[in-house]
Order: sequence, then C-alpha cells, then structure tokens
Amino acid sequence: MEGKINLEFNMEPLYKAIAARLSTMVVNALSTGDESTYNRLNFDVTDIVKKAYAAVDMQKVIEEVTARLQSEIASRIVSNLMTEVGHDVKAIMSNAQIRDDFKYLLRKQADDLLQKIK
Repeated sequence: MEGKINLEFNMEPLYKAIAARLSTMVVNALSTGDESTYNRLNFDVTDIVKKAYAAVDMQKVIEEVTARLQSEIASRIVSNLMTEVGHDVKAIMSNAQIRDDFKYLLRKQADDLLQKIK
C-alpha cells in the first residue's frame, strides 16, 4: 500500500443531472417566454421549436384531438338532450290532469309494492 488516492470519478451521473436541469430551464424559458434565460443559456429558440415540432408524431396528435372532440361532442349532445327532456317534462307536468294521473299511478304502484312486501 503506497498511499495513492484514486482520483477517478464516474462523472456520468453529474452530466445527466446537469443535462436534466438545463432541459428543465429551457422548457420553462420557452413556456414563459423568459428572454433573460434565453440570453443567459445562449440557445436558439427558433431552432429548438423547429426540432421539437419536427419530432411530433402528427398521427398521435390527430388521434388525441379526435378522441377529445368526440367526447366533447357527445357531452354537449347529452347536455342539450337533457335540457330538452327537462322542458318537455315540465310542459307535461304543468297540465293538472296529467299530473294528477301520474300521482295516481305512482301511488297505485307504491301500494302494490307494499302489499307484496307484507
């Protein structure tokens, strides 16, 4: 044992941590439009956006948009139908004769159920 110290370090984790932090800083700068970060990090925003856009799988984007549109259209159709049904029920129930007939039928069904339970 000659007392030598091993000065070799695995720098890979440090490089990865620095790259991850820089990536986060660039993404934040792009999303907020922070020009001071652009200048400090000295990167070309236009080039980054072009490369990012070129890497986008447009078929996946179309599929996602289609799924969201289908869901939104279905929700709106159901909402409008429920509103119409509500108006129709309100119009029907505003007739006293019909309302009394419904009450009679409901009472009769409730009585029949009670008889079956006993």
